Amino acid sequence: AALLAERFRLACRRLGLNSRDDGGDGLDVTQFTVPPAPGQQLSLPL
Repeated sequence: AALLAERFRLACRRLGLNSRDDGGDGLDVTQFTVPPAPGQQLSLPL
């Protein structure tokens, strides 16, 4: 398990994942919305 964790960490570093130097504040959650209740019709953005 330790070897797999180390390989994953190195792959993330190599691919530039998990970096905090992108100038952002992290994940932008403004596009996430609460899903409609079961049986409720979805709206069509026009």
